[in-house]
Amino acid sequence: MAQEASGTMKPSAERLPTGASYFLSGVMQGRKAEGEGVEGTVPQDYRGVMKAAVLAADPSATVIEPWDLVGAWIGKTMPDTPQAEVFKDTATVRKAFTMCVEAAANADVVVSYLPEASMGSAVELYAAQAAGRTIIAIAPGSMAHNWVVRSYGTHLLTDIDKLQGWLTDHIRRG
Repeated sequence: MAQEASGTMKPSAERLPTGASYFLSGVMQGRKAEGEGVEGTVPQDYRGVMKAAVLAADPSATVIEPWDLVGAWIGKTMPDTPQAEVFKDTATVRKAFTMCVEAAANADVVVSYLPEASMGSAVELYAAQAAGRTIIAIAPGSMAHNWVVRSYGTHLLTDIDKLQGWLTDHIRRG
């Protein structure tokens, strides 16, 4: 991982291609797993920040958002099912989660925001690393020391506000 002990980035020779695909990973349920539907998730504002950073650094990038991916699948396969009912079936949960893990493994780059541990993100990072993908882990505070972050992250940022600058510096131009 391109990180010094202080959490600052070492210069990296890696250049990301323009027009790359970016999978947005990050904590959804975290410690709130007892909730139903959207009420069972942590605030997701960070996803808009990550998407904006990616597109500002590379307007030709493709951003893969798990919420949209799963939402589109549910809209096609169970359009009349109330949201509170959708994920009561384990087979549905398994299919939705598998879609997300496969999307992470198939994306060129995974950007994962982890202010707290996330079992789902850990699986996405593992799959992406096994597929040889670039993984940018954004892990503030003590999460920068988390073994999953350190084992599977290709690059570590400790502040989500540094993402756009880091991407701008590491995207291949021309």
